[in-house]
Amino acid sequence: MKIESDMRIINKNGLVAIGSITLDEIITIQDVKVLDRSSEEERAQGKENWMISMPRRKGKEGWNGVIFLRNAAIREKIEEKVYEGIRKNLMCDLNAEPEFDVHITLYSKDTLAGYANVLYENAVEIRGIQIHRDREGIRIKLPYNLNDGKFQSLIQMNTERVYDLLKVKIEEAYHHTVQEREACKDGRERR
Repeated sequence: MKIESDMRIINKNGLVAIGSITLDEIITIQDVKVLDRSSEEERAQGKENWMISMPRRKGKEGWNGVIFLRNAAIREKIEEKVYEGIRKNLMCDLNAEPEFDVHITLYSKDTLAGYANVLYENAVEIRGIQIHRDREGIRIKLPYNLNDGKFQSLIQMNTERVYDLLKVKIEEAYHHTVQEREACKDGRERR
């Protein structure tokens, strides 16, 4: 059985990664999670106690499994491919310094402060990234669809580090655009 994994590093609140596995290019299992079950003592010793969790669905009596792996050899192969996917993303993340060119359009409605269009590596443009300002600062929302009352991301960064780099670039461009607008206003008022 050919097994491929596509895992995105999260590393928050015990969730190491989330993604999908594809079996023989025929079946794709979404919402596969890698959970960190390490104790403080294990972490201090540099040991990891990770567990792969297959998708579950909430029922009347709690959470129920949807996928059951009935073959130990297949389970081992899936675990190996999932961990390989995580290692691959970590290595890419360590080596990556993505080039983002950001253009800001200011806008003001409720917490929405503007939109960002991002050109990645001078080749792919992501349009309509929302910039929100509230008491806690600036937040960005990547483009999404609303399907059956649920938000579905249209784009995601493969690691939190890349997402943080993008957010910093958008924040810098946003502040620069706001300062330029203020300077223009000041110049007109002095005349």
